[in-house]
Amino acid sequence: MLKSNGLTDVQKEQFINLLSQIEIDSIVIDKMQVEKLVDDLSILENEDISVNISFAIREIDPQITDSTLLLKPLVKIELLVNEKVLFFMRFVYSVVYIIKPENKKNIEAILSDSDIKDYFISKQVNKLLWPYLREEVSSTMSKCGLKPIYLQLLR
Repeated sequence: MLKSNGLTDVQKEQFINLLSQIEIDSIVIDKMQVEKLVDDLSILENEDISVNISFAIREIDPQITDSTLLLKPLVKIELLVNEKVLFFMRFVYSVVYIIKPENKKNIEAILSDSDIKDYFISKQVNKLLWPYLREEVSSTMSKCGLKPIYLQLLR
């Protein structure tokens, strides 16, 4: 049972099986927090800005009903200049997949494997959110009167 990309061959088959049983329904922001940690953000205009992004799935995830699979990822974004956090954003999204009622038990069984669940979150959920995050970061910066920051594309 060799692992490649973090999954065994059996786990990969289960992962593919999972993907065949779900369909994305909606992605919405549940909560958003934006906070500047310095009074004068004009220094962001002239400095090299680094961006730290972290994804975390809340402990209650995933939630499975007869007809949906719900994940609530928390995304933290920090804008730093010279290693100092000057501005941060936090988003909690609701990512809803539609499932058929007859697939509920199978999906629960597949996602009970923490390796498959982690792989699903990193390869599907996080990548699915990325375009939304790119837009939120650039538009939030613009709304704050700052030059937009464009996060790189995922490959």
